Parts: sequence; structure tokens; C-alpha cells
Amino acid sequence: ALVIRRREMNMGKAVLYGRPASGSAVCEAVLELARMPYEFRVVEKVTDSETLSPVPLALNPLGQVPVLITPAGEVMTESAAIVLWIADMVPDLRLAPLPTDPQRPRYLRLMQFMAANCYMSALRFYYPDRYSTNAAHAPDIAAQARFHMNREFKILSDELGDAPFLLGTSMCVADVYLAMLIAWEDWVENADTAFPNLVALSKRVAQHNVIAPIWKRNAF
Repeated sequence: ALVIRRREMNMGKAVLYGRPASGSAVCEAVLELARMPYEFRVVEKVTDSETLSPVPLALNPLGQVPVLITPAGEVMTESAAIVLWIADMVPDLRLAPLPTDPQRPRYLRLMQFMAANCYMSALRFYYPDRYSTNAAHAPDIAAQARFHMNREFKILSDELGDAPFLLGTSMCVADVYLAMLIAWEDWVENADTAFPNLVALSKRVAQHNVIAPIWKRNAF
């Protein structure tokens, strides 16, 4: 068995395991926004079931990216948890509301909503075969996932309203997370007309001078 000694995995900087156009994209973007030194390690997809190479499997028993090893050597999984942690490490940069900020509860609620609902709907749409032992069910699973995603995006669209960003006039990591979800646009039906405010938000995020090159690398 491969044993990972966590504090030997890095040299005082973060290590991000990921794959282009996957959930690691938002982690990479937020690491850049946080000005946190890191190394990006590409993990190739081995099979359609996303079996990964031995090191990430040892770090994440689910065999999924992203995986972040913090500068202190702690292992983190789950994209939402990773970006929440990064933002909190640099409070002066205001990538997220501080714990005492009245906007903090709404921020946490929206992050959890996107991670637990939108992200999972996207996975069911792109990988419907994972959610049934019967391959014939895959088209129906994907169709239902698209239905749920459109409903979930309607909720986010109503939350955003006419504001430029989810919490008002300033971008936070929740906006970057949402922009990544929008970038996975195959499952969004008529996004430009159905959710123009969400599309406009995603374009604002994509035009950010720090995020733009990362989005380009991820083919967003």
C-alpha cells in the first residue's frame, strides 16, 4: 500500500491535484486570487469511471479531483471546501465575507447550495451511467439532471437579481464557483435567454485579469 506522509508532500506551498475543465479549475483560480504559492499536478483520467493514479487515490479514497495539500501538509478534498478555506486564509483580500460580516450566512448558504445541488446535477448529466446499474437508464438520468439544473439556476438567478455579483458589487469566491458551473454549459438550456444575469456574472468573472488566463487554460 502507498503511504502518504502528509507533511512530506510539499515544500511550504500548496499542491493542487486536478484536471483541466474539472472542479479543480475554481480551486486554481482562487489560489491565484489569494496569491498563495502552489504547484499544479495534472491527474489524467484513466477510465470513464475516473479511476485516478495511485497518489491521488491514496489522498482521496473516492478517487476524485480536486485534492489540495495545504502548505501545512493537510489534505483537503471537495472543491467548495477548498475554496472556502483558501478565502479564509487571506481575510485582508476580501475574497469572502468575514465571519462577523452580515453577508456571511448568505455566502455560506449559496456555496453549499451550489456544491450540493448544481454541481451534483452536472455530474448526473455528464456521467449518467454512474447513477444506475442499467445502462438504458442513462438518457433519463441525464434528462432529469438537466431539469433539476435549470430549476437550481432559476433559484440562483432570482438570488442574483440585478446585482453584478451574488453578494452585491464585489466579487467573492462564490461568484467564481458559479462561473465555473456556467462554463459547463452543455447542460444549460438557452442560458443566454433563460438566465441572462447569471451569464453576465460569469462573463464578469471570466474577464478578471487573474482569472482570465486560468479559464483559458481550462477551455472555459
